[in-house]
Amino acid sequence: MTQDPIQQNPQQESPQQEGHWPPEHVGTLPPRQGHWPLSAPKSSHALRNGLIILLAAVVVICGGLVLASAIGGKATSTSNAKVTHGMNEAVRDGQFEFVVTSMTCGHSMEGDEIPDGAFCEVGVSVKNIGNKAQLFDGAVQKATGSTGSVYSDDPAAEVYANGLALSFLDHINPGNHMAGVLVYDIPQYTTLTSITLHDSPYSHGVTVALS
Repeated sequence: MTQDPIQQNPQQESPQQEGHWPPEHVGTLPPRQGHWPLSAPKSSHALRNGLIILLAAVVVICGGLVLASAIGGKATSTSNAKVTHGMNEAVRDGQFEFVVTSMTCGHSMEGDEIPDGAFCEVGVSVKNIGNKAQLFDGAVQKATGSTGSVYSDDPAAEVYANGLALSFLDHINPGNHMAGVLVYDIPQYTTLTSITLHDSPYSHGVTVALS
């Protein structure tokens, strides 16, 4: 008589009788072992935050430098701008105080001197406001014409224009003043528009409009 297969293996039991079936970890992540992180390490977060702070600081510093440069550029432009004064106005450069009193052009002769173009005469009063003698030199007093050209004075013509009163190459003592005429030989049919006066060849100078 043939035995039933189940009866031949009385110790074999149905899989459902062993433990928990199906196993509880089937279809799920394996159990954590050791230090297996489920999120980014704290050190990476700190590094990222540090980089963000550093980048923000760089942006702020660069912005400040650009703003300071712009402000500095405006300040420099303003301080270097040429200020033009008017005739019969007392202006100063270094140890000298100047007053431009007159300007006429179209002179065809100064004594024996004949111009290449025409002579322009600029009447100037000069006072030493310093505490030591200072040389007034007509050669450093530059006039600007209507075309934008810059002219030097004509010392020979100035000797005739001023007679014995002034040669425009004299030392002026503190508190003293002198007055005379600066002469410029400029092309015909042009005129002078301004003069820049200096107490020395190295001074900044002060500009006076001749109109």
